[in-house]
Amino acid sequence: MNKLKNRKLWLFAIVAITFFAALTFFFLTKGNKSVEVNKISDNSIGLDFEISKDFERMDQEALKQMNPRFIYGFRPKDVDNVSCIVSQTERPKPGFVSPEFLKTGTLEGIKKSNPDAKLETWEEKDFGKETSGALLEVFYTENEVEIKRVELVATNDLRTTFAYCYSPKSLYSFYRSTFGKFISSIKIY
Repeated sequence: MNKLKNRKLWLFAIVAITFFAALTFFFLTKGNKSVEVNKISDNSIGLDFEISKDFERMDQEALKQMNPRFIYGFRPKDVDNVSCIVSQTERPKPGFVSPEFLKTGTLEGIKKSNPDAKLETWEEKDFGKETSGALLEVFYTENEVEIKRVELVATNDLRTTFAYCYSPKSLYSFYRSTFGKFISSIKIY
């Protein structure tokens, strides 16, 4: 009887350990799923980036109506208030522009259309090869909805590139990873 009890305990322990190992494996690999991305490489403007295939390319004509300087725009299918945008302007003259100046100028530009915009955080970004950059996180209200926007601005002697993503603050945590991967994939040359 004692041997039968020991066997049952051992069997239970093996099943429990196997179950918890499988459960741990499932949760560890669930967060590491690789997301399929579209890779964009545009030599004509010196820009490479990646965007999740869950985001569709916006119609070029509609994008130009939003802002003639918008080059690329992406959004999730059937979601109009979440987007990632890329735009560029040509530099009138070459020379170093500090990340602090980029931050201040970008925030002022955002405030022109969203006067209540507030800077949450910012940091300098290093692109090497005489390209300086700044990464900003900004909140503002648009049509009575609080918006969170993460924007990268970088400049070299030829052009200034703006890449940003925005969503309602209530959806930001859902899109944070996609936004982060997009912004961190930006390569300027």
